[in-house]
Amino acid sequence: MYGAVNSLRMRYLSALSCMIVLGWAVAVHGDEGRPSAGSEGSPPSAIGDGDPENDESRPRHRYFSLDQFDAYLELESTYDYSRVKTGRRRPSRKGFTQKNSDMTFTEKAGFELGGMILDPQIITYSADFSFGLTQNRFKEESRFGDRTNRDSGYLLNYDLRVNLFQGRKISGTVYGLKQNDRISRRFQPTLREDRTGFGTSWFFADDKFPMELSYDYTETDRTGNRNQRDDEHFTESTLHYGVEWVISDRNRIKFSYEHAENKQEYQGLSVPFDTTRDLFLIDHELTFGSQDQHALRTLIHYQEESGDFARDFFEIGPQLTLQHTDNLQTMYKYQFNRERYQGLDIETHRADWQLVHQLYTNLTTTVDVFGLYEDVENDVKTTQYGTSVDWQYNRKNALGHFYANLALAYDTEQIGRASCRERV
Repeated sequence: MYGAVNSLRMRYLSALSCMIVLGWAVAVHGDEGRPSAGSEGSPPSAIGDGDPENDESRPRHRYFSLDQFDAYLELESTYDYSRVKTGRRRPSRKGFTQKNSDMTFTEKAGFELGGMILDPQIITYSADFSFGLTQNRFKEESRFGDRTNRDSGYLLNYDLRVNLFQGRKISGTVYGLKQNDRISRRFQPTLREDRTGFGTSWFFADDKFPMELSYDYTETDRTGNRNQRDDEHFTESTLHYGVEWVISDRNRIKFSYEHAENKQEYQGLSVPFDTTRDLFLIDHELTFGSQDQHALRTLIHYQEESGDFARDFFEIGPQLTLQHTDNLQTMYKYQFNRERYQGLDIETHRADWQLVHQLYTNLTTTVDVFGLYEDVENDVKTTQYGTSVDWQYNRKNALGHFYANLALAYDTEQIGRASCRERV
């Protein structure tokens, strides 16, 4: 039988990020600051004076500018050491000690740039490019022998983004990115992780119906295993649309729709996991009262999935908040959920009543009463209800602050077996 296991683990991380540079701003949007010919302090030109076609002193329009250019160098090293010691399994057999040390060095160089094309209100851009090298060393010492493993490789990343029509009624962003990374594994083949992504988002600015539309796509490949069937592949695409209807300053409705597709091919599996999701969300908020101190908010959430491990979900939850006085507030909540996945059909009803009273600035009293009913089809039914009272006291004194808290709660739960009904 093994004895106690003692483990000693040390980790050293040194990251040196040097922003060297060149950081200058070119940002030339015109030559307004240059004195024109004939201005005070400059002698008038005798050639072409008064001729608009030969007037070189006029500001020239710039169709491209480089406003930012920063280069950087990053040096990072990681050292990880662990020791595991076991006791004797039997009186005749001694324990053993195993030591592992991992060391990583990464050198990365890159640059960031940004500027405008045509006009700052038409096109602005930003980019980040980097190239790096990485080296790994793994060492293991045990009574079965010593092993050492070394590997090295390169890293390449870029991220390019373009902003269109910023500040206009319709504005948007387009981006593309690429990340080539390495996943080093002790005494196993190093994996290459290539991640590619692109997308766009657009906004419609309006006082009555502001809207947004976006699309994002990401693809990840992990290769390098001895058996190609162990390589992994992931793709995810998401389309999102949102709109808000501003009926008045007190009344507004938000609606959003999202369509997502996921494909996941994991190591060791012969079939992929595919899931398609459609998500609808409605959020209505209404404030009323002489000073808009009361609020009614209703949230409706519907999700429909298809594919592997699909999960369908529906939720509706109104919440009423009444501010009776500056020191007294009550809240009324109700929530209904219905969830379906893997042959399970679960319905949940929950109601809450909450009172919050503030006595001066020192004592806060919170009273909560709730009830819950849950029905799992052809399985169990649960009924739960309870109440709680919580007092929080806070007072400033010469030594600082004094805090005290007292809470009382009662909760009961009843679980019963549901009668089985034959499904048609």
